[in-house]
Amino acid sequence: MSLESTYSTIKQTPITRLSVCGSAPIIERDPRLRELEHSVSRQIAALASDDVQNIASSIVHDVKHVSVEDALKELIALKAL
Repeated sequence: MSLESTYSTIKQTPITRLSVCGSAPIIERDPRLRELEHSVSRQIAALASDDVQNIASSIVHDVKHVSVEDALKELIALKAL
């Protein structure tokens, strides 16, 4: 028995009448999956807020303005190391 003969015996109908009035069918999602998504979202939000607080505390407020020449000299000195 070939694959073609197997599929030719199945009644084939187009997938056009999935719902009434042409609107999309309502598919209920698994409540466990929904709870998992919410749990992961809460954990990511908690981690992200901790990272933002850590970054905010490590910002240096003492900015030193230098000329382009001094910056190039510093880069050349760093490259020489």
